Amino acid sequence: MTRIRNSLSLKLVIGFILLGTLICASTAAISYIKYKQAAETQYNDTAYRIAAVGLSYIDGDDIERYLETGGTDDRYETMAAYLSKLRRDMKANYIYVARLDGIDLTYVYDVDHPDDNLPPFVLGDKGQINPAFREEAEAILTTGARSDNYFYSHSMFGYNTSAIVPVYNSQDDIVAILGVEVAMETLQSMLAQFIVFTVLASAVIIAVFIAIYLRYLRKHLVRPIRLMTDEAESFIESETRISERLKSIATGDEIEHLAQAIYRMEVDINLYIDNITAITAEKERIDVELGVATRIQTSMLPCTFPAFPDRSEFDICAAMKPAKEVGGDFYDFFMPDDRHLVVVIADVSGKGIPAALFMVVTKTLIKNGAMAGQKPEDIFTSVNQQLCENNDAMMFVTAWMGVLNIATGTLTYVNAGHEPPLLRQGDASVTPLKSKPGFVLGGLEDITYGSETITLMPGDSLFLYTDGVTEATNAELNLYGEKRLRETLDSTGPDSPNKMLEEVSRDIGRFVGDAPQFDDITMLAVTFQEAERRSLTVDASLDRSEEVTGFIEAALAAFPDPVIRHFQIAADEIFSNIVNYSNAEKVSISCRTAEGQAELTFSDSGDPYDPLQQPDPDVTLAVNEREIGGLGVFIARKLMDSVSYKYKDGQNHLTVRKRINP
Repeated sequence: MTRIRNSLSLKLVIGFILLGTLICASTAAISYIKYKQAAETQYNDTAYRIAAVGLSYIDGDDIERYLETGGTDDRYETMAAYLSKLRRDMKANYIYVARLDGIDLTYVYDVDHPDDNLPPFVLGDKGQINPAFREEAEAILTTGARSDNYFYSHSMFGYNTSAIVPVYNSQDDIVAILGVEVAMETLQSMLAQFIVFTVLASAVIIAVFIAIYLRYLRKHLVRPIRLMTDEAESFIESETRISERLKSIATGDEIEHLAQAIYRMEVDINLYIDNITAITAEKERIDVELGVATRIQTSMLPCTFPAFPDRSEFDICAAMKPAKEVGGDFYDFFMPDDRHLVVVIADVSGKGIPAALFMVVTKTLIKNGAMAGQKPEDIFTSVNQQLCENNDAMMFVTAWMGVLNIATGTLTYVNAGHEPPLLRQGDASVTPLKSKPGFVLGGLEDITYGSETITLMPGDSLFLYTDGVTEATNAELNLYGEKRLRETLDSTGPDSPNKMLEEVSRDIGRFVGDAPQFDDITMLAVTFQEAERRSLTVDASLDRSEEVTGFIEAALAAFPDPVIRHFQIAADEIFSNIVNYSNAEKVSISCRTAEGQAELTFSDSGDPYDPLQQPDPDVTLAVNEREIGGLGVFIARKLMDSVSYKYKDGQNHLTVRKRINP
């Protein structure tokens, strides 16, 4: 805690020290540059004044003559003495007169410094000017004007500044240059003293300022911040105890404003915690209720598969995945009697609880109508009218309903604005079931719906779905689509409804990936299939007649009652004949239903006998005038569409068939 508390003060001290150092360095650097420039200018001006005096001692025509002849005279010596005295009096390093050609010099005079270890140049000696001065020197020879730049160099005498001026003859031609080099002997020491003074003065001033300002900051910044930090930690540790000490911070600036903001924040946090606690409790209550609603909705939909394990005429499977806890989609299937299977799929507008409530009402109305034996089109007409009553929420339902006669394969269906199911006939590819969709349920009053009919053959299947399947969206906002759905079903082939749903669900999952689900996904698949052949073997005894009659009634439960009675009458006659005349010990009866036709076969191992070879009895005669026998087979032939006989593998096989009209 101490380290944290001291860190701000330490950072401020370090920051001010760095700032002071930067200010000192900047001040010293700027002062050094300015002072050095001023000193150099002064020295350079001195060099040019010496050069001006030197020009007054020499004659340009004489200089030109000395250069041309290479000889000297008294005037040469006199001018040399004057230049030497000038150098000595003005404490210059060098004074020279020479002709300049490029950087090459031809000396006339070279007044050297006595401490220079090199001998001076004499008339006609060659030398070179500092290459750095070449362009400026050539400009002087061309224009005769003083250079704007300064000539600086470094020698054994330290830093030097030079002045270069032209020497004119009587015709105003430049015949030579006069150069003066002056040592800036006191410049370095003066600069060093100046820098030391500047740094020390700046350091003292800044140190005093830092000390005073740090004291001010500790009182008006660090201490209030420490107090706010302590109170914030106390607020956290004491679990929302509001700090009243924050009110004591009165700096009159942003720090005070911050303290007040923290105080208000603590108050607001307490209010927020109280509110969020209440909201959380309410949300937990709602979650519990939604969980109950989800279980209730799930329990309202058939969810046990196989749904009809004792029925071999069809196979059915369904699944729903709501986008929220409860959804507006629903499916239903049930058998209002032993002959018919009703399948329903629907999609309520909207999501969540309102859609779920509307779904419950719709499902109940549809099922009540079907259980009452109403036609599909009448059911939808009635349901639409009831849903339109007091429909202030303006909700509606798209729905599809089909009633399958499991004996004949006849499917009567009605569509209220829903996606048409996909039909697979045998091994063919799936295609949309042709229909004329009516208006949605609950959308408009006084709508009349019409039904359509198709006959399914064994192996045909229907795939029903809601738009949540085709409109499933992936992360790129692409839709799953009907085309991919049909391709998936085609790749699955004629499989069980459960396999179809599983494969479609897996493919939707692969397509969607991690994208969120926006709509309920509901599917139902049903396959119409050939019924299993049922069989019964009993002793050849009339005591078993009632058992045979019960077997036929159960096997033909999907057929109309008159048809069942016809089969029972024919079976009773045939079974009696076998018991009385065949000498068989056992009788086997098998039943098969397919493609709207029922078939009963009686098999026994008694004496070979083909009853179809016998003539029909003359039913116009009185009973006492007719021959005994033959009446049972006659009755069977009259009640059935066809009767056939064959003897195979040591057994008599008598088969009766009857087709059922839809």
